[in-house]
Amino acid sequence: NIGSDVRIGRAIGDINLVGISLAIANTIALYLLFADGKEYHLLQSVVLGIVILLTGSRTAFAIFAVSIILVIYATAYIKKWKLRYIVLATTLIIVSGVALWHLIMTVPALYKSLGIRVVSFLQIQRGQRSVINEQSTQTRHLLASQALEWFEKKPILGNGIGSFPMYNANVLGGKYEFSHCNYTEILSGEGIIGFLLYYGMFAYAIYIGAFSKVKNKYNIILIALVIEYIVGDIGLVVYYEKITWITIAIIAGLIT
Repeated sequence: NIGSDVRIGRAIGDINLVGISLAIANTIALYLLFADGKEYHLLQSVVLGIVILLTGSRTAFAIFAVSIILVIYATAYIKKWKLRYIVLATTLIIVSGVALWHLIMTVPALYKSLGIRVVSFLQIQRGQRSVINEQSTQTRHLLASQALEWFEKKPILGNGIGSFPMYNANVLGGKYEFSHCNYTEILSGEGIIGFLLYYGMFAYAIYIGAFSKVKNKYNIILIALVIEYIVGDIGLVVYYEKITWITIAIIAGLIT
């Protein structure tokens, strides 16, 4: 597999989780950059960004890109930037995004680790054959669909936390593996009630960060971290991972 042979991070664990952990660290670095204006935080963000790209994790890359946009616009919202600064920031985001895409598609190291995997994903979405013959995207779609079917059997209370892997292995004849989507995993295991309770705490955190009358200097990073987590949940099952509960603890601390 051309896309995975050059991906870094395997030695210390799941590549996606390595990339996501670094993306969260990047969010903190960007927040500190805007909070105290010290340039070395920008250097931290650049270094973290390069490593994230080299992990080849599409989910981590998406969170990395979202983190930049979120921190900038959350800062603009909380600090009430003037329109001209928002326009300037938007222009810089667009130009930087185009430049980053060009680098990913033209720099060999970045293309082999991430670029070719992005191309593969886009090809599969268009119904074309993957350039690296990967099955990851199709498998994710299949498992998520099967988890929703499992959810429909007991939609209110669910079938039990962590039950989908056993259902997939014993009933469907597949492997013991999660659905690769935190939303379908929580729905199938905990039902609608568990889903609302689990994601309700993130909705509350967003409300506190964006709409609370009490001003908190950490509202910017609070909003960014919550939305990043919500985005990351699309492509991974992470409710049982240490990084998830560390992130939730950080979010809870920022609220209080």
